[in-house]
Amino acid sequence: MLFVALAAVAAVQAESSTNTTVKYIDYTSLKKFTRARSAKQSSTAGSHEQQQQQQQESSMTGSQEQQEEIETPVPTHVPIPTRPQTEAPTPAPTLAPTPAPAPTLAPTPAPTPAPTPAPTPAPTPDPGPWEAKWIDHDQVKPFAQPEPVTISEKAAVKFKPQLHVTNGCHPYPAVNEAGETGAGLKTKGAPSAKCKGSGWGSQVYGRSTWVQGVWAIMYSWYFPKDSPSSGLGHRHDWEHVIVWIDNPGVENPKILAVTPSAHDGYSKEVPPKADCVDGTSVKVNYESQWPVNHALGSTSKGGDFQDLIMWDQLSENARRAMNGVGWGKANTPFNDGNFKPKLEKAFASFQINYGLLFHQGAVFWVGMIAIAAVGFMHGEPKRLLYGSDYNGTTCGTGKHQDQPLTFYPRITQDLLEQASNPSLSPEDFSFYGVCVATCPDAGTYICNYEAEAEIQSDTSLKTDEERQEERKSRATNLMILPSEKQCWLVALPSEQVFYRCLQITELNSTSVEKCVVPGDEPEYYDEVNGVQVPNEKCEIKRVITTSESMEPAQENPLYSTLQTVGATIGRVIGDLQETWPVFLLCGGVLALVLGFAFVILLRFCAGCIVWITLWSFVLLLLLFALMLSTKGGIIGRSDLSALTSEIASAAAAAGVDTSNVNATEIVLPQTLQASQDRQKAYAVAAYVVYALAGVALLLVCFFQKKIRIAVGIVKEASRALQSLPLLVLFPIIPFVMLLILFTYAAIVGAYIYSSGEMQLASLAGELAEQAGQNVTAEATTTLSKVSPDQTMKLLVAYHFFGFLWTAQLINAISMCTIAGAVSRYYWSRNKTSEEMGRFPVFTSFKNCFRYHFGSLAFGSFIIAVVQFIRAALLYLDHQTKDLQQSNLVLKVVMKIVQCCLWCLEKCLRFLSKNVYILIAMKGHSFCTSAMDAFKILLSNIAQVGAVSTVTFLLLGAGKVAVALSCAIATFAYLEKNSDDYGVGGAHELSSPLAPILLALLLGWFVASTLLGVYEMAIDTILLCFCEDKELNKESGQYFMSDSLKKFVATVKKEPPATDIQDEKP
Repeated sequence: MLFVALAAVAAVQAESSTNTTVKYIDYTSLKKFTRARSAKQSSTAGSHEQQQQQQQESSMTGSQEQQEEIETPVPTHVPIPTRPQTEAPTPAPTLAPTPAPAPTLAPTPAPTPAPTPAPTPAPTPDPGPWEAKWIDHDQVKPFAQPEPVTISEKAAVKFKPQLHVTNGCHPYPAVNEAGETGAGLKTKGAPSAKCKGSGWGSQVYGRSTWVQGVWAIMYSWYFPKDSPSSGLGHRHDWEHVIVWIDNPGVENPKILAVTPSAHDGYSKEVPPKADCVDGTSVKVNYESQWPVNHALGSTSKGGDFQDLIMWDQLSENARRAMNGVGWGKANTPFNDGNFKPKLEKAFASFQINYGLLFHQGAVFWVGMIAIAAVGFMHGEPKRLLYGSDYNGTTCGTGKHQDQPLTFYPRITQDLLEQASNPSLSPEDFSFYGVCVATCPDAGTYICNYEAEAEIQSDTSLKTDEERQEERKSRATNLMILPSEKQCWLVALPSEQVFYRCLQITELNSTSVEKCVVPGDEPEYYDEVNGVQVPNEKCEIKRVITTSESMEPAQENPLYSTLQTVGATIGRVIGDLQETWPVFLLCGGVLALVLGFAFVILLRFCAGCIVWITLWSFVLLLLLFALMLSTKGGIIGRSDLSALTSEIASAAAAAGVDTSNVNATEIVLPQTLQASQDRQKAYAVAAYVVYALAGVALLLVCFFQKKIRIAVGIVKEASRALQSLPLLVLFPIIPFVMLLILFTYAAIVGAYIYSSGEMQLASLAGELAEQAGQNVTAEATTTLSKVSPDQTMKLLVAYHFFGFLWTAQLINAISMCTIAGAVSRYYWSRNKTSEEMGRFPVFTSFKNCFRYHFGSLAFGSFIIAVVQFIRAALLYLDHQTKDLQQSNLVLKVVMKIVQCCLWCLEKCLRFLSKNVYILIAMKGHSFCTSAMDAFKILLSNIAQVGAVSTVTFLLLGAGKVAVALSCAIATFAYLEKNSDDYGVGGAHELSSPLAPILLALLLGWFVASTLLGVYEMAIDTILLCFCEDKELNKESGQYFMSDSLKKFVATVKKEPPATDIQDEKP
């Protein structure tokens, strides 16, 4: 059921974006911004003629103003790419559009655009509140539908909906050119009484803009009354529908969703049904379900078209009327006060629909919680921690509740017997155990349950001494006693290790120090705690160590190895306990500081480091190839001797004294001499490495421009991290989330795995009850056939898949958050907080849950499925290892499938990372972003390869450098404080190796985390760069830094004078 639900949910993905506010990109708000800047420019101009020309240009007609409209589709709605042929202004302010002045002159041909927009006078003061001018509803003349000019107008006409009126009034014009508005009708008579259509014609009002990466077109109709029947309803009614498309600037925009208004809310069609769309026109129904008022909804019935007039095409008085007139219980949805809130509400509804469809995947987590509850009811994790006795009973449970420890009285015998069986794997060894309350002491005796019960019930044994003698007697006569009534001597002391009592070997050693030089005299000794110890006058001392230990009489190599390993682990843990502040400081704090320093260094010296790294890589390949050549016999000693002779001759000809140089005989070290047994293999390897070195050399030489661009991208990523310092600390959040998830998964998994035998038939009822569902579970024949062991495995598999999915989802949220914040940085002109937002990292993180959660969950689901298949295949490989020993074909097939799945997972991870970047940048669904990512990567494959190679080498070198620095710092600190950490010190260590290695690993982890953020920033900048280059190649108004612009060719084209928006973005 889960996979069916997920497959159904995967068909629809949420459209989303990195921004949380609605952006308005229309000519009125831009015009206001341009006028303000032009006024500032005109204040410095001294020419009266120029100012007069500016005044004339500011009084151009509305059609000319529409030519200045900027609607360039953008990948993210933090910045707005500028139109061609003009200097790039700062992004338009996020404000509701202001009314445009009424046209005063006839349209004139647009002049050829200058490099900088002509200054215009400052806007006129607000004329004050609008006074309503009411006229009869059937006397309002509509606006004629003008010829569309801009991209937004053409898209609005193309997607104009059909309105089908089932009952009630037909749509009427609401306002005329003078600003006079219809007075509406009282709610008397039939629903359509006196409002079956205007003799002047009908009207539909439109307005459009970008909303979180989606183009929204709002179509609004006015009805004189909203009356289900006489006396019900109210005067005036406004209804609207919003058509959501992907991009109005492309050749064939797609309808993503339709949200008709319905009683202060919205109904949703995501995507609209096929029979509800006629070509590019959605079909909308206006109907009242008595006694509820009218509302819009999708329909399969055809309807009528009305003349469309866009907000920017209305006269100034008409716009002022729409902003200022009160319509009673109705309100104008597309005016300045309502347009933004309506879009936000509809967009949230539109997104929630996507979310709800995919949030059915949350049912999976409900199932996980239900399974966890059942595991808590039936499971006992102590079964996994505690050992089992010879009867298979878990110690610490049942009748052994007070005996949680397991002692193995004959472990030596068990190990030797089972080790002699070559077909038995060490992990399958089993030992004869007895449950005890405490670990027994050396010299005591322990018996199995039957023998102990017989001794305790023997009335002839009055005292503990007599019972102890009986145990001793039974231990002495093991060979003649039945196996179920035996006792054993505890020869050595035992210690508790994971609830097991393991015998240990006690080692007592004493050391005596004698002064040798100058001599064994009292003046060369000091008394310390009653012991004579050589003092500073003694130059050489002799140390005599005497050791005494208690060991088993019969040697057991396996048990000795176990004891050695256990002792080593104990010493390592002790060393780490003594040095934890040191390796935390050196491996944690120092690694973080060095990581920051490396990022800053890359900003200023990235070019130098990159080129040194690349040429060093080529040189290392050549040196490695030469070494293989000598081992493979390709280059011999005579060749090297001849080469050095030529060099010596050339040096002598140049006047260099070579009399002291013997260049006739070269003696190679043993490691470089030709290998006799593997010479052919070394020769083949040498040719392969030569080929790789040649390819690397050619790539470095012929891709220098790509490499320089990669250097610029690396520097830009460094600037982004400096502008977003909180981004470096953000990984703490996903780390804590993963830690909580891992803890939860481990605890719940332990309960499930230790739940023992459960029948699936009875389990179904418990799951339904725990999930809070009203379900009656019946023990069907199918369920009854599932064995208890299979039930436990199914639950563990379900839980394990949930863990994988959630872990991948956390990683996806982390990557999308970083990409969103860096995208905000890139797509802002001046890189200021006003453009990026006050908290870009937090905003990006919030958007992952508000807008992108469905897409991220789908992408993580795909990777989790592949990981789960790989895990299942590994389990199958483990279960069939004996069969594979006798079937070579099965073994090879298993390895090939595992390799293919590994490659598939790596490819999916690489692609999904780029998909998450585009989701954060553009706000599209996972599938759409996947196709976009594939196109971008394919069209820029050389650049992507250059950046990936540079990033791999740079960050790999950075991680190694930071980790090694942490290890060296730890070693230096311990050496400097050898009095404390050396022999006899307050924090004596058995070896400094453990803290040094842990500091190395911790430094690698911290560096990988920090530079992982840096790597994600580089990948985001790369995709932003590719998108910026494609979007603005004709205008040259790029968002990239100046260091990158010089590598990008600009192809400028003169746009048509009648419509600058016809140029494709």
